[in-house]
Amino acid sequence: HIQGTAIKLHIANTTQISVETVDTIDWDMIEKSTKLLSINKRLWLLKHVSGFAPTASKMVHRDEWDNDLCPQCGICRETTEHLLECTQTEATKNRMKSILQLRKWLNDVETAPGIVECIILALTSGPECSFQEMTRDQSNDNELNKLIFDAARMQDSIGWHNFARGRISTQWRKAQDHFLKKVNEGRKRSSKTWCTNFLVKMYHFVYEQWEFRNAVIAKESQKKASISERRKLE
Repeated sequence: HIQGTAIKLHIANTTQISVETVDTIDWDMIEKSTKLLSINKRLWLLKHVSGFAPTASKMVHRDEWDNDLCPQCGICRETTEHLLECTQTEATKNRMKSILQLRKWLNDVETAPGIVECIILALTSGPECSFQEMTRDQSNDNELNKLIFDAARMQDSIGWHNFARGRISTQWRKAQDHFLKKVNEGRKRSSKTWCTNFLVKMYHFVYEQWEFRNAVIAKESQKKASISERRKLE
């Protein structure tokens, strides 16, 4: 599948993550979630998670652009990682808007409060943060707290950028399952369904930043074309 064996080997070979850690990623839920995406979204996701999205650095590598700087901030080399780190004001506002929308969804589907806080704080803080440091005691259920902390600890091993790519620890699902069993006695709510839909939301979260970046490029291109046309008329 889209993040199958080849991607697993790619992750192990190109990062400092061990093969054992790669195996703690929730690949089953990744497979289920990607099947819910449109063909176009799957193609985009494949390019994004493998690092082959047409960012400025890739376009320069292909000899199609002569500048690898981010089209938004114009300061940093643009990569798929930079897409979620760009500090340009409008890019940051758009990212925060998407994070707030994600938080609303997490609360709407009865996500464990400790999970919501950890994930939202981590996404807001950026790749230098530790998921473990974002955990809080929001429940008297010590077992749930332990499961959330374990999920955060394992996610730190997997990495922030991998989280943003949908490569989440299996422990998140275990923690949510424990929470749902406590608060939904007699009601059928599945942690698998929660996890699958959460991953889809994460893919959309990143895609929204990509689309915003593309809109910036399109606007700049239109501006340049307009200037060029005016010069022809002078």
